[in-house]
Amino acid sequence: MKTLLSFLIILLAVGCAEQNSDKEYYTLKEAFKNPEYVTKLSLGDYRFKFGTDRYFTLDSTIQKLVNLEELSITCNHIEKLPAEITKLKKLKKVTIVDEDNMSAPHNNCSLDLADTFKKLSEIENLETLYLPYIRTELPPEIGELTNLKNLQLVFNGLRTLPPEISKLKGLKSLYIPYNDLDSLPSTIIELDSLVSLTLHTNHFKEIPAEIFELDNLRELDFGNNNISTIPDDITVLKNIVLLDLGHNGFEDFPMEILQLTNLETLVFNINNLSTIPSGISSLSALK
Repeated sequence: MKTLLSFLIILLAVGCAEQNSDKEYYTLKEAFKNPEYVTKLSLGDYRFKFGTDRYFTLDSTIQKLVNLEELSITCNHIEKLPAEITKLKKLKKVTIVDEDNMSAPHNNCSLDLADTFKKLSEIENLETLYLPYIRTELPPEIGELTNLKNLQLVFNGLRTLPPEISKLKGLKSLYIPYNDLDSLPSTIIELDSLVSLTLHTNHFKEIPAEIFELDNLRELDFGNNNISTIPDDITVLKNIVLLDLGHNGFEDFPMEILQLTNLETLVFNINNLSTIPSGISSLSALK
């Protein structure tokens, strides 16, 4: 009987731990009640969670959250991350958002991004960095985040990418929609591991030649730009399975696409086409 009771207690404890590990915490006070259970912490974004700490201070106590995997913070009221953030060895995803900048024309972020990138670079398990609505150019220290696999830069008003982005050798997904880019740094060809590239809603008039050096690319999104023609070189992207060229300025269907034999998804809506070539049936993988 005692053995059965002990077994039930263990099951109950494990169940509670698993339930707590799935919970997202929105205040530091709540998180520090049982710091070992906290895997997700979101602070400051009052637009979506009214009970969150709109104003908060991150200090050395952050190291108590030894199992933290996802951290989301607003950058309006802090200037630097504590050095102890480097001790969060299980941290996989960091989101830094400007809480007041969804429609504002100017940057309200107080966080020192150069210092932030240096500190985050010391967290070996960090895979995803999401920076929405921070209207500032990226410092070269972005290149120190060599363990990143996913980088998301949305609504940042970016006009350029720093050439140091080429140092992110493990990057698989680069997601930069809703910015002001019209070119890419030549060093982007060094991102050998890149599988997915999204440049939706920027100011590109053509697909940059550097793209055709990315041999492992499988998904390419140039939707909602100003592109009207495609160079012959696109045929070298033999691994492409998704191509989005919707909402551009095409008047004729680019026949080069018919040589992308592995293509499964083709987005071509909101262009100025009058016909679609019968040869599109040769894309046997198209779904």
